Amino acid sequence: MLKVHICGVGDGDCIVIELPDGRFGLIDSYILPGSDVSPALDILAGKELAFCCLTHPDKDHLLGMADIIRAKNIDVGEFWYALSDLHGILKIWTNPTFYGGSTPVSHRWVEQQNGPLVDLFDAVADEIKHENLKTKLGVQAQDVGGVQFVVFGPDDATWNRYRARLDRARCECARVPKRYNNRLSICILMRYGDHAIWLLGDLPRAQLRRLPTREHNEQLPIARMGAQASMLKVPHHGAADGLFDEISETLMRDSNNDVVAFSASGSDMHPHPSVWKYWTETNKRIAATWTGNADPSESVSSGATAHLVDQCTRPICESRPRDVLITVPSSGNIAVEYLDSDD
Repeated sequence: MLKVHICGVGDGDCIVIELPDGRFGLIDSYILPGSDVSPALDILAGKELAFCCLTHPDKDHLLGMADIIRAKNIDVGEFWYALSDLHGILKIWTNPTFYGGSTPVSHRWVEQQNGPLVDLFDAVADEIKHENLKTKLGVQAQDVGGVQFVVFGPDDATWNRYRARLDRARCECARVPKRYNNRLSICILMRYGDHAIWLLGDLPRAQLRRLPTREHNEQLPIARMGAQASMLKVPHHGAADGLFDEISETLMRDSNNDVVAFSASGSDMHPHPSVWKYWTETNKRIAATWTGNADPSESVSSGATAHLVDQCTRPICESRPRDVLITVPSSGNIAVEYLDSDD
């Protein structure tokens, strides 16, 4: 049995994977606003963490991960990330002269924006053996705990454009727009038994479109299995830049039993109304990390029955976070369970 625990952390990602062999994986680790630690700490206490993956260097994906890596009661194996030439990049990110000059304001801005990332990689350097640091560029496939992971990192062209933008920022003493980090986002296709699962990070639409082609062009042994999944976690917390018209047909099977999961706050923009409307009209089973006062129920959309959240009410003005636990058997339908975030 494979379990995917999507923690309710608002507009961020914190995903704990329980593998069939009893080990665990962690993909990102955000902290719910108002809290001090990642909810993954409690879930993983005393467990063997086969891998820890940072999809991209944004705070809503990395806050709290340093504490998990440093935790004495968690045994961390590999660390997956999508940054090469890390020393050179950190030098750019942490130099205040690249962000408007060496002033108190620029020093404070660098500390606020990039301090957590530097702390994370300090923890990685201290706690994880060098041979267990795995740079995920291009398309790579490996088996972990009875699950096949196809990891899509930035391709060479994307990485080179990003590095050129950093160098340009260094020369012009200018900030790098935050959206550039999303272009580096790792996304993962997991295969277990009859099921495939997409975890799409914050990848923008132009790169989302290319995922099936990238897998095929890499000529991986698993490419012939196709890239259509029975579960998909919506990219970028439901933001509009993670949607294109054919995303459900391109990345998912044609089955109403399949699951679409949102890791978001339920605010006006996360998920964006157009994204919410699109996915509810596909008649897939919708799972979300927020809830209002209504209980999950069946609702009717586009003339067919769909299992939707809170009678498809959006936005939920008084939403509160909850965890989503998704159980994936080797065959048969996926099960969805909702947990209050303080359970």
